[in-house]
Amino acid sequence: MVITDKESGNGSVTPIKINNAPYFRNLESLEPNGQQYYDKIINNYILQISKQSRLHNPSSLAILKEGMKIVYGRRSILFCIDVEAWEVNTKVVTELGIAIFDPRKQGNALMPNITLIHIIIKENMRRKNGRFVPEHSRNYNGKTTYILSEIEAVKFIQSLIQYYFIDIRHKRQCYLVGHDVRGDIQWMLKLGIHFPADTSSLDTQKIYAASHGMNGASLKNALRSADIPHAFLHNAGNDAYYTLVLALRLCDPQSRALSTLDKPHPILPKKKLRPNCSEGEFIDSAEALISRLYVQEYTHDEVHESNGEEV
Repeated sequence: MVITDKESGNGSVTPIKINNAPYFRNLESLEPNGQQYYDKIINNYILQISKQSRLHNPSSLAILKEGMKIVYGRRSILFCIDVEAWEVNTKVVTELGIAIFDPRKQGNALMPNITLIHIIIKENMRRKNGRFVPEHSRNYNGKTTYILSEIEAVKFIQSLIQYYFIDIRHKRQCYLVGHDVRGDIQWMLKLGIHFPADTSSLDTQKIYAASHGMNGASLKNALRSADIPHAFLHNAGNDAYYTLVLALRLCDPQSRALSTLDKPHPILPKKKLRPNCSEGEFIDSAEALISRLYVQEYTHDEVHESNGEEV
């Protein structure tokens, strides 16, 4: 049922109360621990990298440290949403993707447990891209693509927002994650999806730019710089997942150290590659490859620092 928001004049939907569903009831009994330990690792790492040229700016260092406290400190839920639109008329939304990292359900898991949802808007499923924007609506890397009408898709997402950003806010804060969050919020408003006015956000583009600059700060370049394998970008479900994984990588001090993410990186070349085609590099010998992978890029100090110890 559609109701009208008299104050804004925008149509909105009535969200479904989902906090009594068994899945969400179980989450209420789970809480992560060890936050003091994580804080110590963050503080040590920030001290070590503060001499990095781009991080001489106190505001850049503060952006990175705050992101680490939110993500690595296991304090908050991360809620990422992505939208794909029709290239002929960008007001027409064709896909929605959601990825949720909830620290309450991680336990001692080594691999993050991320909830993934990919939705194709039924009314627009025949409207395809491919001329200006890659057409990957059917190349979702997850399990199932759900096909919903636009009104039902909006109702579903608004119900998730109701639970994560409103119903449990007194117990655990939820952050809206995006690669240029402001643009994502504008897309949601066009669809009639509303976030609370005081919603906190985590922008992976800003966090990446804090240490690498805005030049080449696209999602694709950020993923490549962070050594995150990826495929079929411009699928809403995939983009939401990769953006969330990027947040986990950028805001994990130990992962940053092991991947030399805070070492100087050249600007990535703008090459015209085939979709999902890796760059080729000729290597003359096994010894040269060993040197390339395990000698040139890693030192004893970097591995030592990754343990969160003071040096």
